[in-house]
Amino acid sequence: MLNLAAFPQFVDFTGNPMGEAFTLVIIHSVIVVAWFSFLVIALSSVAQVARSEKFKRSVQGATGVLLLWFGYRLITYDSQA
Repeated sequence: MLNLAAFPQFVDFTGNPMGEAFTLVIIHSVIVVAWFSFLVIALSSVAQVARSEKFKRSVQGATGVLLLWFGYRLITYDSQA
């Protein structure tokens, strides 16, 4: 859809429109490959951290504190109705 919606406004139709459109598609493809490569590398390092026991314990502790806080808020709720 991007090729049909956005690219035509950047193509000069007085010159060589096929060459310019192809250049825009190549530039877009390179940017997409670079972006997804960055995501794969970044998420692989995040996955390594998420597998550690220290991280799992800290997430469980934070969840426990959040649930205790929520329970406290429910107990001390004062309805004005």
